[in-house]
Amino acid sequence: MDRRTFLRAGAAVSLGALAGCGGGESDPLVVASKEFTIDDHLVVTASVVNVGDARHTGTLVVTPTIDGAARPRRRDVALDPHAVESYRFDYEDVGPNDFKNLSLDVAIENVE
Repeated sequence: MDRRTFLRAGAAVSLGALAGCGGGESDPLVVASKEFTIDDHLVVTASVVNVGDARHTGTLVVTPTIDGAARPRRRDVALDPHAVESYRFDYEDVGPNDFKNLSLDVAIENVE
């Protein structure tokens, strides 16, 4: 499989267990899934779930590292109890031929 086929296939990363994926094991907001796709530009999508019994807020941090350079973006999130939301981050300046290596980290900070 060549690089473009791999990237176009979504390079989906599904996390099997929800608890503990977003930070500390008791955090009510966790990353349920993350993926990136690239057609004409890089798109990162992350899903967050509130496993708690109350509304919680936090900061979703998506960091693709492109050829060794981190490109973090942040978004404040607020979820009702047991809700799941997906968030999309467009990197319009990153095309399919603009890099050789890409890795992706997604975290949730400042959970309240």
